[in-house]
Amino acid sequence: MLHLIAERNEKTIVAKDAVKLLKEASVFGNPLHADSMVYTILGRSPEFVKIGRGIYRMNGTQGRVKKSKRKERIPGLKQAILELKSVNPDMTKQDVRDTLIKRGFNFQGKSPSRSVHILWVNLGFAKKDKEGKQHSLPGVSTGPF
Repeated sequence: MLHLIAERNEKTIVAKDAVKLLKEASVFGNPLHADSMVYTILGRSPEFVKIGRGIYRMNGTQGRVKKSKRKERIPGLKQAILELKSVNPDMTKQDVRDTLIKRGFNFQGKSPSRSVHILWVNLGFAKKDKEGKQHSLPGVSTGPF
């Protein structure tokens, strides 16, 4: 719908006008949510570019645009963990964390325990049982972090 409105207005859309039109067309189940939904869609969509206060222009691309890969929050941490685990597969999460701290790894002000834990889970070094609870893999400590 927003594309149609923009195309009929020289590829420009004024958010207030779009909300008004969509409310009149009874597009929303609850019209009180219309403002926030339209502004959120326009603000987050890669298909629209903000050119002024409440004014958006179509980006010129058709369909969804793939977003670029997210940057690592702590550059090099994933690689460091993988290297440590490849050298010694029996290292626990705590051993990895302690080794990184001893080597002076820069966690950029983030909690080393939390940072290592998040990547530990994302890299698959912890597995889930049938009930969805996480358990450590064999040879990995199950104690508190």
